Amino acid sequence: MSIGYNFAENVIILEFVLVGAIIITTLTVKIYAFISLKRNKNIKMHVEQYLHKIIHAKQQITKRSFPNKWKKINILLQVIEDIDKIHTSDDWEQVKTGLVKFVMLPLARKYVLSRHWTNRLYAARTFYLNSEESDDKLITRLINDKIPLVFLYAVKAALSSHSRSALDAMIKRMASVEWVNHFIYLEAFEEFALHERRLFEKQLKNTKDPAERAVCYKILLCFPPDPIQWDISKDINSSNLELKISAMKLISYVDRKAAIPLLVNLLTDDLNEVRLIALHRLDMLKAKEAIPNIAACLNDTDWSVKLSAAEALKNMGEEGDKVLKSQGTPLGKISFNIKHLLNTWW
Repeated sequence: MSIGYNFAENVIILEFVLVGAIIITTLTVKIYAFISLKRNKNIKMHVEQYLHKIIHAKQQITKRSFPNKWKKINILLQVIEDIDKIHTSDDWEQVKTGLVKFVMLPLARKYVLSRHWTNRLYAARTFYLNSEESDDKLITRLINDKIPLVFLYAVKAALSSHSRSALDAMIKRMASVEWVNHFIYLEAFEEFALHERRLFEKQLKNTKDPAERAVCYKILLCFPPDPIQWDISKDINSSNLELKISAMKLISYVDRKAAIPLLVNLLTDDLNEVRLIALHRLDMLKAKEAIPNIAACLNDTDWSVKLSAAEALKNMGEEGDKVLKSQGTPLGKISFNIKHLLNTWW
């Protein structure tokens, strides 16, 4: 009885100790987080005051003029975002350039090798603001980072700096992953202007790898439409399905007149995926001149192609609806929309 009682007593004591340890640890973490947050807010306030003073005095930041105690890259990134919202003057741009060049870039170069992904993200965001030619290898390293968010900012940095080696690494990285994951990476290209498009047009001239060419076409779809300056028909007739479909989507996006006859020819392709995309793009382009060819697809051997043809005819207005009804097929009564599916998957 005595031994059992002592054991139970020891277990109860141990439980109390563990609960107490958990409470103390939780409170310690909360206190540390509170102190860190308060300290960071204090640093941010002083940095903003200092920078506003520099801007109004039309002074520049140098290697020695910025206090070491304020060299916190995460805080400086927040400060830049805040000041960008209220200052658009050349004076602020000059101060920002000095801040990034002399204070943030040295920190970013160290953070590239950090084990903590947040530090690598801060590095990528800094390189996006500004970088030097010597930073190309570091940007390339970040492009190969396993964290998608780090990759996104590294791609933006590569585009901003026009780093050929970093862009090559980016295309190879995207070409190595499943096409269904590409939409994550393509977000990086949406804010860039037409002149960045030329970088990927040049890449199409330099690479023969089907996966890399397909990636280039997908990236070009993120930019405003611009005339195609190369022979895209070879890729449209490629035996590689991903490349073929990517090329089909691009020509439909930038050149309606050239796209329609090519898409009509693809309505008889051996692969039902290709016939589906061709129908979908003809539907998007409202290619009423292709109505007879689309109508022929109502007799396709693949049920999804039949449904897509019916949907395309419905969307062609009175002419398409008339043809659909004249076929005497129950497809005309089916309401089936696969546009979202096709846009998402292909």
